[in-house]
Amino acid sequence: MQIIGYWSFLAGLVTISVGILRESESVVQFGSLLFTTSVFVLVLNIGKILAHVARPQITSQQSTPAAIKLRA
Repeated sequence: MQIIGYWSFLAGLVTISVGILRESESVVQFGSLLFTTSVFVLVLNIGKILAHVARPQITSQQSTPAAIKLRA
């Protein structure tokens, strides 16, 4: 989820910049949509962090078949 937030932020920033330089309202609006998406993903990530702080879920560190193959 963090990757989606990062790339939508970066794409939004570049798109808004290009839209401003080209004086294109529709390009700036599309960039704003991408930027808003990144802010929404950030809020979701903060929610997940706070939920984990409130109720930590500790899982066991069992080996998966993929991890066993990597060790061999």
